[in-house]
Amino acid sequence: MTSFRTYTTILAVALAVALLAGGCGPNNRVVELENENTELWTRVQALEGRAAELETALQAARSESEEATARATALEDELADRASQIERLQAELERATTEEAAAPQVAISQPAVGEAGPVPAAPIAPAQAGASTSEGQEEQEVQEPQVAAAAAQRIAELEERLIAALANEANLRHETEELGAERDGLLAERDGLLAELELLQAQTRQLAGELESSATRHSVLVSQVQAVRESERAATERNQELEAQLTQRDGELEAQLAQYDELQERVSELERQREALEDDLNATAQERESLRLQLQDAQLRLGELEETSATLDEQLSMTRSQLERHRDRAGELTGRLSQLLEQQSSLERLSSEQELELQQVTEQLSRAQNEVAFLTDARGIYTVQPADSLSSIATFFYRNGNRWPDILEANAHLVDNPDLIFTGMVLVIPQ
Repeated sequence: MTSFRTYTTILAVALAVALLAGGCGPNNRVVELENENTELWTRVQALEGRAAELETALQAARSESEEATARATALEDELADRASQIERLQAELERATTEEAAAPQVAISQPAVGEAGPVPAAPIAPAQAGASTSEGQEEQEVQEPQVAAAAAQRIAELEERLIAALANEANLRHETEELGAERDGLLAERDGLLAELELLQAQTRQLAGELESSATRHSVLVSQVQAVRESERAATERNQELEAQLTQRDGELEAQLAQYDELQERVSELERQREALEDDLNATAQERESLRLQLQDAQLRLGELEETSATLDEQLSMTRSQLERHRDRAGELTGRLSQLLEQQSSLERLSSEQELELQQVTEQLSRAQNEVAFLTDARGIYTVQPADSLSSIATFFYRNGNRWPDILEANAHLVDNPDLIFTGMVLVIPQ
């Protein structure tokens, strides 16, 4: 830009000197000066055309930069969406892991020790430690396979969604590489424009030197150019217009150079964004590996839960079989006890064999009912005393006589009528 100003200044000074000097000179020197002026004007026009070409190239580069910026913005939005999707997958996998960890661990609790009766003939036997078979725990065990199946299905869905996220990640990486190649092309084009600008500046400096030589020749031939004063006045006006145009072009080119600097800064910003995208992709790969490890851990825990469920099912089946056997045994012993007590009431005295059998039946019945109480998680057992009723027994144990149906239900294998209990009968007292 400084070279253009130097050229116009020198040309204006030379023409002013020629106009002020006055006089006429040989026609051939006037022709030479006109030819030189025409040649210089032609070269100036060529420089103007080249400046216009540079302006067009800069506008094209700016347009390509805007397109690259738009694509980078789209990549950023897509990367944000993918990061959000990975976070949702991680949250869902954590919820699945939490649900599996919360699967019930069925433990067999020891029943409480029963309290003594109102007028006990035999002590309340304590419930032994073992597997709990309450109705709520049975329902919980039935639900465990369903929970495991649901967790397996959910893990499979998370695997599919994770594969999709990885494919999206590969696409983003490919687009990032294409953006880097486009950026390299813009940098190469920028270098070409800089080289052309340097060449243009060199030509301008050369033109300034030639104009300086022309001014020197004008000083020597000032006495010969007075005759062409009027024509040179027109040339002066033309040069003034040219100076104004060059000044305007100078401002426009400076603005374009400023825009070029902004474009270069934008390219640097795109480079930083690309590096940030690469960091995000690396973080995503680490998150993917973490999810894979968590998925393997969840699968192992699911297998352990399935094994535990099978073991509990087997124990439950064995417990039910034992309970039915002890209940049948208690029913048989209760019937035999009823027969012996009827014989005792009809006779004045039992024989020693009958008394021994009565004692053995009573002990065996207590043991059988103890087993039933243990397997059903009951409080214990109670031996019916004279004048006892299910209502009075419920009042003693629960402080609520209306709970006698609970006792009747717990001893349904012995009696189905609350009025048919008899002294010496051993009852299971539920919780």
